Amino acid sequence: MFISPTTAIENNWITHPRCETLDDWKQLNFISPNAIDFTLDHVNKIDGQTECFISEHYGKTMREQQSVNFVQSKKIPTWELAVGCYDGTSDMYVEIPSGVAAYVITRSTFNRNGLFIQSGLYDAGFKGNVGIVLYNIAGTINVTPHTRIGQIIFVKSDSIGHYAGQYNTEPGQHWTRNFQ
Repeated sequence: MFISPTTAIENNWITHPRCETLDDWKQLNFISPNAIDFTLDHVNKIDGQTECFISEHYGKTMREQQSVNFVQSKKIPTWELAVGCYDGTSDMYVEIPSGVAAYVITRSTFNRNGLFIQSGLYDAGFKGNVGIVLYNIAGTINVTPHTRIGQIIFVKSDSIGHYAGQYNTEPGQHWTRNFQ
């Protein structure tokens, strides 16, 4: 069952640097009927030519990433995302409590334009900025910083424990720092 977005906000399961009250969330159009819209605030291009090694016993070597620089599109600074794979993070930060899980979905405007997002399940105990992988399959797309790109949905869960993995981070910290 979906949990009301206002419940997640009021219980501080999700925070944003520009939102102190529920009205702040509403004024920024972050609250949807069943989810909370999150913004794309940081983008790195994932280098598909570099090595990636993932092992349960021998650790992880993540692919290299490069920051995506701003370009001017219609006199506005944007990220110009060519076909490829990108790591994106939001300034929104979540702390998932017991009995709750969360997942993200792409906003339909991006789906319709060939930009898809994917993320793993946010288990009880996870804490960190909302992070996604963007898959651009349909040609260059320009996205301005702080654009609402997806929605995070909180759901009830009969959790059997808490996530305590390497992706847990403090607000504003990027997960890749955990693997360097």
